[in-house]
Amino acid sequence: KFTYTQLFEAGADNHIDATMEYKDLAQFFMKEHGCDVLKAADITGEIFILLQNGGNLEICKSKSNFKNNNQEFRLTYLAEDGCYSIQNCESDLFLDVNMDTGNVTQWEWNGGDNQRWYVVWLGSSKVYLRNKYNGQYLDNSGGTLKDGNNVITYPFHGESNQVWQFKKAAEPGYKNIVQTYYYLVSAQNSDFVMDVYAPGGYGLHQFDNVQLYQNNGGLNQKFWIGYSADGYYTIRAQSSPFYVTVCLTEENIRNHISDNTLKLYQNPSEDGLFKFIPAGNGYYYIRSKYNGCYIDNSGGNVKNENDLITYQFTGGVNQKWKLVRTSL
Repeated sequence: KFTYTQLFEAGADNHIDATMEYKDLAQFFMKEHGCDVLKAADITGEIFILLQNGGNLEICKSKSNFKNNNQEFRLTYLAEDGCYSIQNCESDLFLDVNMDTGNVTQWEWNGGDNQRWYVVWLGSSKVYLRNKYNGQYLDNSGGTLKDGNNVITYPFHGESNQVWQFKKAAEPGYKNIVQTYYYLVSAQNSDFVMDVYAPGGYGLHQFDNVQLYQNNGGLNQKFWIGYSADGYYTIRAQSSPFYVTVCLTEENIRNHISDNTLKLYQNPSEDGLFKFIPAGNGYYYIRSKYNGCYIDNSGGNVKNENDLITYQFTGGVNQKWKLVRTSL
């Protein structure tokens, strides 16, 4: 059994956060699934659990060997408070506690405490899930094991109807984006898109900056999204042979230093791979394989030449992007 210090030293700072929930989950993947410390660090930030959704959250027998997306949920670690968001893989909505009744439904992400969950590890892959808003626990109402039984939050009593078991499911590795040219339109303002700019030319040079800019139809605002493997894509600037890449500047490459900025680069590896995660209403969160962070309009400032960066998941509108097809 690895100590947390060993886990921390093996991983990168932006993968490992010193919370009991993170430590317990990482230990689970090392102990129960034989993961090495780096693999545990990679998968702990986002895992799937077997639950069931509907308009309300309900109990349901598992079907088709966990291949029903409405029975798979994505847990994403929220570093600012040590909680997790729980997003359904079918609806792309998040588990949400009714602030008046304690009932559990699904809703678009708003970042409220009623959508944030603490994971309390019990061992043998079993957990309690405690809601941050009301401090109550996810509970199979009345302890009745039947299809359609309601799931609520309820004060802690520790009985089996408040115990949930993690069952690891394969993260979607399928193609969910058509390979073609797109504008990447900001959810903050549909007049603004991803744009490449550097003094003296648009998208023609390595290390050009990736930014937000008002849509002008230029080639520097059109991107080819091409499939790589395992559900990841590259984003190539149409007006250049270069790809949107995390944390590259000439100085950083020379000194082997990384940061969270987005630049163009000719031959990226994992730093140029992104997964498009549905955020509802036709929008996507765009997550970097390299650092696990999301493409983010820095500071939420809707203005020309505002930097685009990668940042930990917040679910804010400045992390949501719509793909609008375009021709050359």
